[in-house]
Amino acid sequence: MKANLIQFFTYGATLASYLFIPNLAQELGASRFDVGIIVSAYGLALFLSSYIFGRLADVSKREILLRLGLLISSITFLMQLFISNVSTLLLVRILTGISVGIYPAALLSYIHDKKRSIGKFSSYGSLGWAFGTFVAGVIASYQGIFLFSSALFFIAFLISFKIEIKHKKIYVPFFPRKVIRRNLSVYTAFFFRYLGATAIWAIFPLYLTELGADKFWIGIMFFTNTIVQFVVMRQIDKFKSEKVINFGLALSTFVFFLYAFATNYIQVIPIQVLLGISWGALYTGSLLYLMNRNVEKATSVGIFNSLIGLSGIFGPLLGGIVSQMWDFDGVMYLSTILSSMGFFIFFRRYLRELRKE
Repeated sequence: MKANLIQFFTYGATLASYLFIPNLAQELGASRFDVGIIVSAYGLALFLSSYIFGRLADVSKREILLRLGLLISSITFLMQLFISNVSTLLLVRILTGISVGIYPAALLSYIHDKKRSIGKFSSYGSLGWAFGTFVAGVIASYQGIFLFSSALFFIAFLISFKIEIKHKKIYVPFFPRKVIRRNLSVYTAFFFRYLGATAIWAIFPLYLTELGADKFWIGIMFFTNTIVQFVVMRQIDKFKSEKVINFGLALSTFVFFLYAFATNYIQVIPIQVLLGISWGALYTGSLLYLMNRNVEKATSVGIFNSLIGLSGIFGPLLGGIVSQMWDFDGVMYLSTILSSMGFFIFFRRYLRELRKE
């Protein structure tokens, strides 16, 4: 339960702060392209941090990485209180991206080593997202949200002292070619899908605002998505991971296409339900796939998390550029194409494996 609470609090803190960053950036004078740059910088920091600390979680003490990551995150998220212009917003978001990449691989590897359900553990992250976005929507104040996020990370840091992590260290090269080659299909498919997703999320609050939603309703939209994820993730362990991944990729493609046809924010609610189902299936299925096929569990998950960061670099840039040139519908169509590419990449590999069997 302690690990579940850490997952819950950290995800709640991360998304609560992320939710209104595009709005804050715009109020500070940033253009849509600038918003894309700010969100991309966070993604770059997360990419590097996840890769480095994912590998370290296999070759060093996971307890230290877990506690260090949570403590540093509580500090960097508190620093968001002092944002006064676009430059400081950019700098602080880079620091939060670094801190958030330190601890996840160590925590997830601990859960798998304890033979606990990956799906149920992951679901607490989505429940944390739901909690964080709902509270952020209620607070509706940047300063209050940032203070709330920092407090959640500090609570998670205190809880981490109740967890004792023991594992056998293994050698992993700094550039683990074998791990990447072994999991290339799921990495590539997930990257394209999440690239499309981050292109949307970079401008999503602005898109909802244009459809008539206020900050409270923006919070409700994210809450709907995440609470559905929580329910779906708890059921995923029963199914074969490859089938779940294919389903998540196919449904994601359909969901991104639907966004382009919404004419008011109320119509987005059922789309958010479908989004929650697609992400719950894809994310949990991918983690199960990696955990069951790799001895280098933390490294394989670290690379997976780094792809989230890598997508977070280029996706927001694409979202900012495309929305600037062709408005929000162009972003939705682009994301549909990217997600469909991910589906065909993984489905092709899945068919080859079926023929071998």
